Amino acid sequence: MESKATSQTSTPALCHDTGFNCIAASARVLDRALTRLYEDPIRPLGLRAPQMTLLVVISRKPGITATQVAQYLVIDRSTLSRNLTRMAQNGWVREEESAADARARPLYLTPAGQRLLTKAMPKWKQSQIKAKEMLGVEAAERMVTLARELMTMPGASESDSG
Repeated sequence: MESKATSQTSTPALCHDTGFNCIAASARVLDRALTRLYEDPIRPLGLRAPQMTLLVVISRKPGITATQVAQYLVIDRSTLSRNLTRMAQNGWVREEESAADARARPLYLTPAGQRLLTKAMPKWKQSQIKAKEMLGVEAAERMVTLARELMTMPGASESDSG
């Protein structure tokens, strides 16, 4: 049986190692810093970073379904649904009925969504430049490569951890 003294002395060492070397914690810190960098310029337009990403994806792939978006972006359906509902309420996105599959609901940008994307894109590009300066070009490119690899991994979108 482990003594109280042993468990007390080993716990700080374990927490120190985990806290400073934890990939998940480091990714969250990086996520918060980058989100702030990208969101601050687009927030006056009423946009958040996840909504901007959705505008871009739907613009690039008109008719994509919510299921396909969730798989592509490796996000859970409930998070996606909340964002799409807000975006539809704001008049930026519309769903249509599919003649081929009643369950499929193709997504399209509305004219207001197109205009918003057009206004936001220069601000987003400036944020991209700042992010590359902050991270360094090599690290930024590696992050993009890792994300693309994760997006194509089998089962990557099956987690509901969002």
